[in-house]
Amino acid sequence: MFDWQGSGDASASSSGMISKYFWVYWVVAIPLTLLVMLAWRSWWVYSNSHFDKDIRAFMEDVEKNAEHDRGGSSKVKNHLKKAKEEEAADM
Repeated sequence: MFDWQGSGDASASSSGMISKYFWVYWVVAIPLTLLVMLAWRSWWVYSNSHFDKDIRAFMEDVEKNAEHDRGGSSKVKNHLKKAKEEEAADM
Protein backbone atom coordinates (compact mmCIF):
# COMPACT_ATOMS: atom_id res chain seq x y z
CA MET A 1 0.00 0.00 0.00
CA PHE A 2 2.73 2.44 0.97
CA ASP A 3 6.19 2.45 -0.54
CA TRP A 4 8.34 3.66 2.34
CA GLN A 5 11.58 2.63 0.65
CA GLY A 6 11.00 4.71 -2.48
CA SER A 7 11.84 1.91 -4.90
CA GLY A 8 9.50 3.12 -7.66
CA ASP A 9 10.55 5.26 -10.62
CA ALA A 10 8.45 8.24 -9.52
CA SER A 11 10.09 8.43 -6.10
CA ALA A 12 13.57 8.18 -7.54
CA SER A 13 13.11 11.49 -9.33
CA SER A 14 11.51 13.26 -6.37
CA SER A 15 13.53 14.90 -3.64
CA GLY A 16 11.60 13.47 -0.68
CA MET A 17 8.74 11.37 0.58
CA ILE A 18 6.13 14.12 0.23
CA SER A 19 4.25 14.62 -2.98
CA LYS A 20 4.65 17.85 -4.88
CA TYR A 21 0.87 18.29 -4.46
CA PHE A 22 1.05 18.36 -0.66
CA TRP A 23 0.17 22.07 -0.77
CA VAL A 24 -3.34 21.07 -1.95
CA TYR A 25 -3.91 19.50 1.47
CA TRP A 26 -3.23 22.82 3.22
CA VAL A 27 -5.26 24.81 0.68
CA VAL A 28 -8.28 22.60 1.44
CA ALA A 29 -7.72 21.82 5.13
CA ILE A 30 -7.19 25.35 6.46
CA PRO A 31 -10.30 26.97 4.93
CA LEU A 32 -12.47 23.98 5.86
CA THR A 33 -11.18 24.08 9.43
CA LEU A 34 -11.92 27.79 9.67
CA LEU A 35 -15.37 27.24 8.17
CA VAL A 36 -16.21 24.53 10.71
CA MET A 37 -14.96 26.69 13.58
CA LEU A 38 -17.02 29.65 12.36
CA ALA A 39 -20.14 27.49 11.96
CA TRP A 40 -19.70 26.00 15.44
CA ARG A 41 -19.18 29.42 17.02
CA SER A 42 -22.26 30.81 15.26
CA TRP A 43 -24.36 27.87 16.45
CA TRP A 44 -22.99 28.27 19.99
CA VAL A 45 -23.86 31.99 20.18
CA TYR A 46 -27.32 31.39 18.67
CA SER A 47 -28.22 28.52 21.01
CA ASN A 48 -26.79 30.29 24.06
CA SER A 49 -28.85 33.42 23.42
CA HIS A 50 -32.03 31.36 23.01
CA PHE A 51 -31.23 29.39 26.16
CA ASP A 52 -30.72 32.61 28.13
CA LYS A 53 -33.99 34.00 26.78
CA ASP A 54 -35.86 30.82 27.77
CA ILE A 55 -34.36 30.88 31.27
CA ARG A 56 -35.34 34.53 31.72
CA ALA A 57 -38.90 33.78 30.60
CA PHE A 58 -39.09 30.80 32.96
CA MET A 59 -37.82 32.84 35.88
CA GLU A 60 -40.35 35.60 35.15
CA ASP A 61 -43.12 32.98 35.18
CA VAL A 62 -41.86 31.62 38.48
CA GLU A 63 -41.79 35.11 39.98
CA LYS A 64 -45.32 35.85 38.70
CA ASN A 65 -46.61 32.60 40.19
CA ALA A 66 -44.89 33.32 43.47
CA GLU A 67 -46.42 36.81 43.63
CA HIS A 68 -49.84 35.48 42.67
CA ASP A 69 -49.80 32.73 45.28
CA ARG A 70 -48.11 34.71 48.04
CA GLY A 71 -48.95 33.25 51.40
CA GLY A 72 -50.52 30.15 49.86
CA SER A 73 -49.03 27.01 48.47
CA SER A 74 -48.01 27.72 44.88
CA LYS A 75 -47.14 25.16 42.24
CA VAL A 76 -43.49 26.10 42.59
CA LYS A 77 -43.50 25.62 46.35
CA ASN A 78 -45.26 22.26 45.97
CA HIS A 79 -42.78 21.19 43.32
CA LEU A 80 -39.80 22.18 45.48
CA LYS A 81 -41.32 20.41 48.49
CA LYS A 82 -41.91 17.26 46.46
CA ALA A 83 -38.35 17.37 45.08
CA LYS A 84 -36.92 17.67 48.61
CA GLU A 85 -39.06 14.74 49.79
CA GLU A 86 -37.89 12.58 46.86
CA GLU A 87 -34.28 13.54 47.53
CA ALA A 88 -34.64 12.62 51.21
CA ALA A 89 -36.26 9.30 50.26
CA ASP A 90 -33.37 8.47 47.91
CA MET A 91 -30.80 8.87 50.69
